[in-house]
Amino acid sequence: MALEKAGATLTVNEIAGGPPTDALEITITGSNFTSISTAARDLEAALAEIEGIVNVNSDVSEARDEVTIRIDPLAAAEFGLTTDLVGQQVNQFIVGRTVTEVDLEGLTLDVVVRGRPEDADELDKLKNLNIQGQFGLVKLGSISEIAIEQGPLSISRFDLERSASISGDIIAEDTQAVGQEVAAAIAALDLPPGVSVKSGGIFEQISEGFQDVFIAMIVGVILVYLVMVASLGSLRDPFIIVLSLPLAIVGALVALAVTDKTLSLSAMMGLLLLIGVVVTNAIVLITFVEQLRDRGMGVYDALIEGGRTRVRPILMTAFTTTFALIPLAVSPGGEGGIIGPELATVVIGGLVSSTFLTLVAVPVLYTWFHDSIPSLVSKIVNLLRGPGLADTRA
Repeated sequence: MALEKAGATLTVNEIAGGPPTDALEITITGSNFTSISTAARDLEAALAEIEGIVNVNSDVSEARDEVTIRIDPLAAAEFGLTTDLVGQQVNQFIVGRTVTEVDLEGLTLDVVVRGRPEDADELDKLKNLNIQGQFGLVKLGSISEIAIEQGPLSISRFDLERSASISGDIIAEDTQAVGQEVAAAIAALDLPPGVSVKSGGIFEQISEGFQDVFIAMIVGVILVYLVMVASLGSLRDPFIIVLSLPLAIVGALVALAVTDKTLSLSAMMGLLLLIGVVVTNAIVLITFVEQLRDRGMGVYDALIEGGRTRVRPILMTAFTTTFALIPLAVSPGGEGGIIGPELATVVIGGLVSSTFLTLVAVPVLYTWFHDSIPSLVSKIVNLLRGPGLADTRA
């Protein structure tokens, strides 16, 4: 006997498998196995159409017919019955209940009381089964719905709920793109009310990995800024250097697009690496410009002289790093490794763009913060002070 409610919960657990494929496992859970099996079949058909997923199958195909009895609590209560009481009587009639023991020639045997099997071998006979209540007898069919539904050969549970599993193999290189298609297939399902979807496994690991890298990048930028503040003794110049970091991101994304590579976790690690590498070019330029200004040069002349003098070491640093990473960038790469061609591609693209743009953008930003903006603020202050001084003198 199964006493069930409508609704199901869908939980996705895609876990990484060994090379050359990743294993896809989807667990559908809920209290109603009929709803679970329906959702599983619909999702299995949708996943089979996704390019990059093969060998899609589910354990729902191993289901068998079973008799399901759903008790109407209000109808049962009219006869002083509850779901548990009805279940006990039905269980005793079909399975039997041990009431005593007897000894026959030294052998102890259980005495089991149950109904005749032929009285419950059809739904109509089962509906006419008498149930004893506090207020008299009632037919089982009068207080319940009895039907034949699909049930599993074995009962599996996930988070204490009935479950069914769908498995498959991911053969696509872009696992994240496959994960997006799987999520879209789940979202497109017409599931019963109360259904919830939770992604897990390899797709959840990818999401958590990206989140961790983003946090690490933010912390890295803050730490780099604080170190430069302590070293340069200024709040303004480190801020100018930090503003040059987006120049590297532009080049990194362009490099990925040109080489037709994805923004994978390896690429994100390359962006994290760029935070420490890219700022060196701006530090070399700004430090020398500050030295020239200390000697009495103006902002414009110091920038021109600094760019002319430091362009060679900046280019040498960028080119040597780029040439060293080219073998890794053109390598086929591994399965899900952190160190891969995407990392090298991102670093190369970021270095190339930041090297050439730094020679333009950093001097412009330096001019704004050290000349244009202070001059503008000074003019505004003088304009504001002008009328006040005039009123005072009057």
